[in-house]
Amino acid sequence: MTCPETQPRNSKEPDWKQFHKNGLPTEIIVIDDTPEPDSKASESATSKTHTNDTANSSMNKPTTRHVAKKQKKEDELHNQSPYDARLNGSYVQLSNSGSVSTDRTTSAYNTTAPMSLSSNERYDYKEPTTGQKRKRTRQQIAQDVKQRKVEVLGNRFQEYQPPQKPIKKCGEVSVRPVNDRPYQTDVKIDDDDGHYIVVPNVYLASQYHIRKLLGQGTFGKVVQAWDRERKKLVAIKIIRAVQKYRDASRIELRVLQTLKANDSENRNRCIHLRDCFDFRNHICIVMDLLGSSVFDFLKGNNFIPFPNSQIQSFARQLLTSVAFLHDLNLIHTDLKPENILLCDSTYQNFTYNNRRIPSSTNGKDRQATQRKVLLDTEIRLIDFGSATFDNEYHSSLVSTRQYRAPEIILGLGWSFPCDIWSIGCILVEFLTGDALFQTHDNLEHLAIIEKVCDRRIDPHLVQMVKKSASRNSANSPAKYFKHLKLDYPTANTTRASRRFVRNMKRLSDIIPATSPFLRLFLDLLHKIFIYDPSRRITARQALAHPWFREAAIPDDGTEALKIRLECARNSEMDSKGAPAIIDALKSYLGIYGKQGALPPTLREYTEFRILNVGVMETFMQWTMGIWLDETQATTSRDFYLSAGRVMALTNDLYSWQVERNEYADRSWNAVPIMMKQHKMEEDDAVAALKGLIVYHEQQTRRLGLEAWENSGRSHEMTKYIEAMELMLGGNCFWNSTCPRYAPA
Repeated sequence: MTCPETQPRNSKEPDWKQFHKNGLPTEIIVIDDTPEPDSKASESATSKTHTNDTANSSMNKPTTRHVAKKQKKEDELHNQSPYDARLNGSYVQLSNSGSVSTDRTTSAYNTTAPMSLSSNERYDYKEPTTGQKRKRTRQQIAQDVKQRKVEVLGNRFQEYQPPQKPIKKCGEVSVRPVNDRPYQTDVKIDDDDGHYIVVPNVYLASQYHIRKLLGQGTFGKVVQAWDRERKKLVAIKIIRAVQKYRDASRIELRVLQTLKANDSENRNRCIHLRDCFDFRNHICIVMDLLGSSVFDFLKGNNFIPFPNSQIQSFARQLLTSVAFLHDLNLIHTDLKPENILLCDSTYQNFTYNNRRIPSSTNGKDRQATQRKVLLDTEIRLIDFGSATFDNEYHSSLVSTRQYRAPEIILGLGWSFPCDIWSIGCILVEFLTGDALFQTHDNLEHLAIIEKVCDRRIDPHLVQMVKKSASRNSANSPAKYFKHLKLDYPTANTTRASRRFVRNMKRLSDIIPATSPFLRLFLDLLHKIFIYDPSRRITARQALAHPWFREAAIPDDGTEALKIRLECARNSEMDSKGAPAIIDALKSYLGIYGKQGALPPTLREYTEFRILNVGVMETFMQWTMGIWLDETQATTSRDFYLSAGRVMALTNDLYSWQVERNEYADRSWNAVPIMMKQHKMEEDDAVAALKGLIVYHEQQTRRLGLEAWENSGRSHEMTKYIEAMELMLGGNCFWNSTCPRYAPA
């Protein structure tokens, strides 16, 4: 800043290239050169305040001589908005008007009502205010992104953490035989294909009670059952009583055991094995019971796509799971929406306003008036029946057709990159609601891939196909190429196939780069849909892509997340609040029931009164959805005790005039206790009580700031302190205006 009386010696522009030669700054230091207020004026105002025998309350900012320096902590506590929650996987900005706790808190700052003992005195001192000069730095932005991940995924699951080495590769899993009670030989147990005939309300071994059939596939059936030992519902996969499926299930058990051995906390969201046994020649695999598959949810939603924010959340979780598998030297080989289960299928209906649904083909316009939006996007990856260790036998054909990588179609062998291609197909399907490559023919499949990716298959890959054809010419994919180019359409290609391929959109048309979020999403997909598997992006590299640091524009997914967080708060209030309030009331009533003569000292008396305040504090936390963890509760204990003293003694001060006349010798009040303890006259005891309240108000302010700093300025502690201050102000205002306490 240039002073009025001086001019800069050199007015040329700064050399920013030289300034940034060591890279971009990680922090910005902001110098506040606001002139300090005149010290005499501050001293005068301060003395005026003390003359009135008052001090600033816990709701009003304290008097300071050097506002710019000393006021910083108080400003940061009150001026920052703890309700601006930016959540990753979804972007949520909880507005002040949308928060119950914020409405209550901000109203306290805007009110003209007296908020504390000192604010009820007749003095006009108003503290000079200074503008807060703070700038968002790159470091702060990175911290915001980190906070979003914590809110959505939980602190333990912020970032992908590779499994600890050495990797535990499990051998064959022991399957315990279940000695079933004798059953009638004339009762049919299996159907003609070897599937177990599921009958509800019967026992599957003695531990599991079948509730219902959940699904059926080539491998066998899945039932919902009650686990009598663990007292919870589980899912049991009952393998067909056919030897080849029994053998395949043992491979799956080995994979499941390997996953669990390397990730006991299930950070990486793969289904875990809970139990396995052999029952009536059926291998039974017990797993956690989850919600519906992502495919079933799409189907039940008329294939209306997911919101962008939820696609990002799914993508992060999928890539985390696959990165974990690949680090274990495992390839899933069958990634598709059917094999992704939701932990919770609860949804909220949102209006879709007849918007056009994105599509991967031209001439296919769909509209919808509303759609179901998940409240929780947490998923689990399932079905490891085809999972393969990279150093073990690879079958020639893997993956479901629509999600099959080009190297598999071309017969070039496959490895970890085939899972990445499948994820790309899944993410586009989440955006449009339809599978990207809907075909059952290899040549047509390759033609669609070229159309979507807007480039020909790499010539060096075609050459590799032709070389392998010389060794094995029968049914070689080399027949799909002519002069190193895909030979499509051919004379045998149907008109319907030509039209279908022609109508396919390029990837850049399916996902127009109309925002930074979509531009980065498109960039990630371009890196996934690389023909050469050796150049395709890996799962770990994909997780580091800038798209995951770009917050989605608020959408139905972010609104659904708000609903989920509110439901979680309500659930937490029910589970924590009710027992806490009952315990507090029991303690309070237990002491109150033994109430007799006045306690001999004010210290003993205030301990009882603070317990009374504790009931109010617990109600406050319950109704406002504020719950401190054990560390935060310990950190804020001194603040809570000091605030309790202010509330209790303020009530005694205002109620003394009535209680003295109505209750006489059985009045429990600080004034008569001080009179007796210190042999004081009534007026002196009242004055001393008033001074004590002022002292504790100052202490409460100091302790609140300390608790806030010690908690790392956490959002939850900020809400708690502001709510307590609001309760303090409301308590004082109620006492000062209560007609019952008004002097006669």
